[in-house]
Amino acid sequence: MKKITLSLFIILTNFNLSFSQEIKITYEKKANIEYQLRNEKDPAIRERVTKHLEKNNVFYELMHSNGISTYNKVDSHSQNSYMSMNVGERKNVYKNFIENNFLFETKVNETEYLISDSLVNYKWKTTGKTKKILEYICYEIISINSDLEYTAWYTPELKITDGPDEFWIDKGLILEINTTAHIITAKKLSKKDLSFDIGKPKKGKEITFKEFNDILGKYKASLFFGKN
Repeated sequence: MKKITLSLFIILTNFNLSFSQEIKITYEKKANIEYQLRNEKDPAIRERVTKHLEKNNVFYELMHSNGISTYNKVDSHSQNSYMSMNVGERKNVYKNFIENNFLFETKVNETEYLISDSLVNYKWKTTGKTKKILEYICYEIISINSDLEYTAWYTPELKITDGPDEFWIDKGLILEINTTAHIITAKKLSKKDLSFDIGKPKKGKEITFKEFNDILGKYKASLFFGKN
């Protein structure tokens, strides 16, 4: 009985430690140029598109406090960039790892929505590869979700469960995400002298994450095919 009690105490202590920090991370979101130009052979076109996309990087801040976080855009080099004008852009991305909540605000076709769901579980698999981001040793993980492949780099050196946007892993902090569209990389991290409160987003008609993706997909299809 003593061994069982001690083991349970160690598990709970480790769980609480992963939620016991306040931390602020600045991420840069940029286009995944290599993937988007993977089929383009013309050097002139590649150079022109690359220069255009490189001007449209956007910065976000992840604010994490005791198992709850919010993720928001803080700056962009071009206010007219395609990333700053995305249909269905997410605002006030909120993750609660204690209550398993994932929320954010958005707008599609002039309708405001509040997406409310459980945290997205990507079921990451490790590859064994490592690299450094900032001063931290990171490990590569991959996931295939809804036929889309995601590559991430996380560090267990930071004892918190979190990452940019909807992404997270329970082994540490994700410092980089690679998708077919974008690459999101941590550029600055602060742990000292932080104090902030994180509130839940509340604005918009409440729907699930799946309902949001369905609405967004239909709206984008209507723009492409010219139907309402």
